[in-house]
Amino acid sequence: MPSVSDLQALLARDGGQPEASNEHASMSLIAAEGIVDAYCRGRHKTMSGRYRPGVESVILLVAARIHGNPSQVAINLTVGQMGQSLGKGFNGLTLGEQQILNRYRKTATG
Repeated sequence: MPSVSDLQALLARDGGQPEASNEHASMSLIAAEGIVDAYCRGRHKTMSGRYRPGVESVILLVAARIHGNPSQVAINLTVGQMGQSLGKGFNGLTLGEQQILNRYRKTATG
């Protein structure tokens, strides 16, 4: 999995916060890996546990977006007199990220 220092370096290079906390960066990476794992249905790694080509880059990019806006992975549910209010979740992978991951995604036909 990409490291916290990899994410911090990417954020610093793109004009983000180079001093991102280790805990925040780590949680962003964990969430991103979970999103990629769910999208590929577990086929983003080889049998030996290594990431397939391009997957680490996608995890890093998704983690950078999550780090910039952590509320996108949180679900806010309010129930009361005003009714339900669901928070906006993760908007999804970009087209480029999907093209990389679609090579490994398990589908009904394959």
